Amino acid sequence: MATIDKAISGVDLPPNFIPIGPCIDLISFSPNPASDYVSIDFGLSVGNYDISIMDLTGKVLKSEKIRAAADVKLNISDLNVGMYLVRIQKGKYVKTSKLSVL
Repeated sequence: MATIDKAISGVDLPPNFIPIGPCIDLISFSPNPASDYVSIDFGLSVGNYDISIMDLTGKVLKSEKIRAAADVKLNISDLNVGMYLVRIQKGKYVKTSKLSVL
């Protein structure tokens, strides 16, 4: 496995860094706050991911399976104004972030 010696998504990694599993912590989305869509930046991550948008009680409002790519847009225009949780999962690896919808 090759080492990574450059900054990825604004995170400086040591020259001998070897990713184990997907680089899920480096996945980000923008804009935040958003109103019509969010773009998901998968960085170096590859493969299929489960993306869920939940209200703050944990109720899943939207769920999609997405293949990691350079420019993935998720339509959120049907969500009401408020705060949501975005859950990105690949196997046992999970990242949850807050999303504000205007």
